Amino acid sequence: MKKHEIKELINWVAVLAAPRSAGGHTDAMEAIFEGNAKVCASWVEKDYTGSEAFAYLFPDGTVVIMTDYFGSCAGCDAWEDATDDDVKLMVESLVNSSRVFDNAEEAYHFCLTETKTAEQYPVKEAAHLINDMEHVFKVWIISQGALDRFVRDYGWNDLEKMAEEHEEVAKLLANPNIKKLIDDNCGGFGGGSDET
Repeated sequence: MKKHEIKELINWVAVLAAPRSAGGHTDAMEAIFEGNAKVCASWVEKDYTGSEAFAYLFPDGTVVIMTDYFGSCAGCDAWEDATDDDVKLMVESLVNSSRVFDNAEEAYHFCLTETKTAEQYPVKEAAHLINDMEHVFKVWIISQGALDRFVRDYGWNDLEKMAEEHEEVAKLLANPNIKKLIDDNCGGFGGGSDET
């Protein structure tokens, strides 16, 4: 998906209805693609001023990562009492500066590697999404039917644990095609080895 396509998916009704206050902008950030994508990872600095990072997962597998700053008052936070036109400009700017990835694997590796060497402050903030993006990446691997890769990289115990803890993983593993892959290639759950 290209940025111009992503911009068309902004939910302006939800964005303009979101609270406009200083501090973390969680409500506004979650509203940007409401109904068109889900927030799959987020981090907001626990302070009265700071940064925040959000990752959005679209139905086609595209992942968009955006970062923003926030202040503690109207003088240092543009969201405080912003007009509709101001909000539109800010959201368009956020989307224009977002990072777009074809899939969860690309987004996860970006958080894992590029954020560590980044010179730009907003890019560095995406590093805080690593743990959540690892989960999204693991689910993506399973959804691609790449169980041999998952087991090689993470082991059977992790796959079973994810199935117990995450409903979406349990649903994926209940899929007859994926169950067949497990049975054919690994002898079912516990049939593989955690050794590489």
